[in-house]
Amino acid sequence: MDFTPHLGQLRSNVIRAGEMMGSSTLVVCVRSRSLLACLIGLHPRPAQILGAATTETEGLGLVASLHPDLLVVTDRLEKGCGASLVVAVKQHHPAATRTLMLVGPDHRPNRIRKAIAAGCDGVLLESRVGQGAELTAIRSVCEGGRYIDGSFNSRQSLPCLSTRETEVLNRLAMGETNGTIAMRLVLSIDTVKSHIRNLLVKLQAQDRAHAVAIALRLGLID
Repeated sequence: MDFTPHLGQLRSNVIRAGEMMGSSTLVVCVRSRSLLACLIGLHPRPAQILGAATTETEGLGLVASLHPDLLVVTDRLEKGCGASLVVAVKQHHPAATRTLMLVGPDHRPNRIRKAIAAGCDGVLLESRVGQGAELTAIRSVCEGGRYIDGSFNSRQSLPCLSTRETEVLNRLAMGETNGTIAMRLVLSIDTVKSHIRNLLVKLQAQDRAHAVAIALRLGLID
């Protein structure tokens, strides 16, 4: 999309976003250094950004040591997962830090839903940034409310896999044979075969490879 005709509005949105944040302090944890530099450069009050990182471990460490009012994070990171970072922040710092997660096109739905279930305060598709949706999200989060993009707020159900089925599925994704899976998980080969049959039914897959492909697309495994 050519945003040239909307440059004035985009600049105005950046200023308004800064006003909505007020005096809130930030930690930014995003997938690349170039995006990090862009976000920091655009922020109208750079002194409010207490820390910045590109990995899950570093982001959690910054939240723990700096106690920001808001964590802005992308779902994909240079190392680790933004959704997992949100879950950890909500477990260890539930009252201190609010969270806003920007989600790219190749997101992992299962992890995003776990972050929402853990209490993520804002979830916004990156594709909607620049259209005004980011202002609504920022205002909601900074005022103590919640903003969840409609794409994730739906009740679309995912296949319900047991813990053991997920373990078997991960082993299939690594190309392991039934015998190897049985040995690794301390199961009989017949039990492994039973789990695989159940996976094919639940995922509506034609074979093992198809089951893995579907699971990856749905974000059931990484």
